[in-house]
This record gives sequence, structure tokens and C-alpha cells, in this order.
Amino acid sequence: MGVSLGAVFMPSGLHVTQLIGIEIEKTIFVCTGVNLSANLKENLKEYIHPLLLGPIDAALVAPTLLMDPKQHIPELKGPSLVIQADHDTVIPQESQSELWSLLNGPKHSVVLPGPHVNSDQTELISLIQKTVVEELN
Repeated sequence: MGVSLGAVFMPSGLHVTQLIGIEIEKTIFVCTGVNLSANLKENLKEYIHPLLLGPIDAALVAPTLLMDPKQHIPELKGPSLVIQADHDTVIPQESQSELWSLLNGPKHSVVLPGPHVNSDQTELISLIQKTVVEELN
């Protein structure tokens, strides 16, 4: 299971795991997307001048290209569960939709009420936990 930014990097690890012969029973993505550049730009635009946003984005994203989820998600085998929040302003909808379109295996989507998941959102965390347990049973 990967949550938020961690879930952006999870597919590369799962892909390598599958390449060495370990079967992944189910992949769970929570409040995430696949376009790290879009995610960064969306979240930094209020704090960084537009002329600086491009170079900063390029410097932050370039080192992660080998782990780009767009390269690894299509290679994942097995079912996936995608849990999103209906008022997530951290992960752009475009990035969430791209995640969904890249998944090749059986997939199920659950949209929960609330904002992007953070450690202080105990109600949303409880809903996510309940959803995961239900899906795994």
C-alpha cells in the first residue's frame, strides 16, 4: 500500500519485486496520482514565482525519472485498489486519472469523503483502514 507521495514511488519497487518472481496479491494506492511534475507544480504555485517553477520542478523531478510510476504501473500484475478523497486539493485530478488509465489488471476505485489524507485526519484515516480491510477480505 502506498499513500500520497510514497505511492508515487511504490510502483517501481513493486515492478522490481515482480521481476524477481515475487507475486503481489493486490496493490493499493491511496490519495495519489502518477504525474510528479504536475503534483509539484500544483502544490508550489502559491509559493514560487512562475518563472522559477519550471527550473525547480525539473531539478526535483529529474533524479526520480528511473522511478517514474508511468514506466512501472503498466507492468504491474494483479488487482489494484485506488482510494481517493473527493476534496483532495494536493493531487491534481489529471494525475489521479492518469494513474487509473495506466493500471492494466483488474481495478476497483473507492472515493471517500474528505480532503487529501494527512496524519491529523483521523476520520479519513479510519475510513481508509476500514476500506482496505473490506477489500482484502
